[in-house]
Amino acid sequence: MMSARELRETLEDLWDWVHEAEMAHEDIAPSDNLIQEIRQQMGKIIEERVERHSEEIGRSAE
Repeated sequence: MMSARELRETLEDLWDWVHEAEMAHEDIAPSDNLIQEIRQQMGKIIEERVERHSEEIGRSAE
């Protein structure tokens, strides 16, 4: 299980990758399917982070 910090850093790394992939020239850009898969993984990380925050005493999921 990843720590909260590892989740945050991984999300930041994936966001950077997606940004670069979307800005890359189509000759070298990854497929749209791969970019979508990475975005789905990002969604899972965000869900995990929200869940962890909501479980902390005195914090809400918002």
